[in-house]
Amino acid sequence: MAWGKCNAKSDVQPLAYDSVREDTDLGSQHAILATHQAAQAITGCVERRSKGKKVSKPTFTAPTVRYDTRTMTLFDDDTVSLSTTESRVRCPLALPDADDGYQRRYLDSDEWSVTESTLTARDGDYFLHIGFRRHKNDPAPPTSPAGGS
Repeated sequence: MAWGKCNAKSDVQPLAYDSVREDTDLGSQHAILATHQAAQAITGCVERRSKGKKVSKPTFTAPTVRYDTRTMTLFDDDTVSLSTTESRVRCPLALPDADDGYQRRYLDSDEWSVTESTLTARDGDYFLHIGFRRHKNDPAPPTSPAGGS
């Protein structure tokens, strides 16, 4: 729907949201995340085209669902709770036994926070790719006294 028309999340969402809700069993937040996923794919094509590369309309062939902090909760006991079309499910994370594995650098760190993550179905199993990003350091801008120079 958005191909050739728009690629900003704020433009794709109102264009495609109702169709996603009507054509799937996705809840509201998952439908929003689906429109954002489409917008990101189109943006990637626009960027490649601007570099002179050939592009075609993106298609999604793998069964995936996007999650964010509204639809997914990570717990300290190495479990995750995910919203589904029916309810919420809680399951263990499959992490290496080593307490110093690279995953722990993100899960146990105060420098990283969970961001959009992707659940993929493959060969009868589900794989959750948890996204992380560094916290933004947004110090308050300096203020000047009233009437200052």
